[in-house]
Amino acid sequence: PHWDHGKNHFILDSQMLYGKQNWDHPFNEHTEFGVAAIYNTHMDDAYIREGYDMAGSCHPGWMRPENYEKLDIHRPRRYLISFKGTIHPWLERSYQSRWIAAEYWSEEPDVHVDSKCEKSWGVRAEYENNDPADYGNLLLNSTFSFCPGGAGVMSYRFPESLLAGAIPVVTSDFLPPFHPELDWSGCIVRVSDARVVDAPRLMREIPTEEVRKRQLKCAELTNLVYGNPPGHGDGNAARYIANRMFSVAMEIWNARIENALKRQERIASLI
Repeated sequence: PHWDHGKNHFILDSQMLYGKQNWDHPFNEHTEFGVAAIYNTHMDDAYIREGYDMAGSCHPGWMRPENYEKLDIHRPRRYLISFKGTIHPWLERSYQSRWIAAEYWSEEPDVHVDSKCEKSWGVRAEYENNDPADYGNLLLNSTFSFCPGGAGVMSYRFPESLLAGAIPVVTSDFLPPFHPELDWSGCIVRVSDARVVDAPRLMREIPTEEVRKRQLKCAELTNLVYGNPPGHGDGNAARYIANRMFSVAMEIWNARIENALKRQERIASLI
């Protein structure tokens, strides 16, 4: 009786309502949200009602090492750009981007791609480096990190790259967390689907001073959205980040309500 077609409702993390196959389709024939606003980690630019719905972030699985604060944010890194992840023979655009990176990125010393491909259902080739620590070391030693989506446009690699101090490289349909209230244009680098093949060359053309500015902006936004998680990948760190992102979402939602009420007051004063 209180649903009222979703009016005055805010549905948090609505990806939990979908089966895996529908993660990249926030609005579909199986679910009806009415006029409720939605927070979704797989919201892209085709589905979001800007200023109403809210794009979220996956929770990172990898966490910073305990000595991370001692690292220089502008430190020299072994790799210009890197990507490590699984490739599936699925039709999602994000998996096509993974295929392109694995197939066409040059084998230059500062460009690193390590992928495992699905050979048949449930059977995958192994990574070139199976050391569990390799993924984190790769992030920490990359200036740019390619962050294509998985089942949706967002992936765990996005927050993990930020926590490692790497600059995320995303595709053109990607919506960063808490867009548009948080401006990520000075941090992330976007490439169109057609230019994924050229991503290493495009990153190489970015001036050093711009790279440094993006590193600082990314660090600022990382601290705002994810904070500085305690511990090293334990439950406390996961709870800390979840609480942090929930607080940011509620602050933005409250600001939107206040702005809407002010607009109503201004309009009423004109009548």
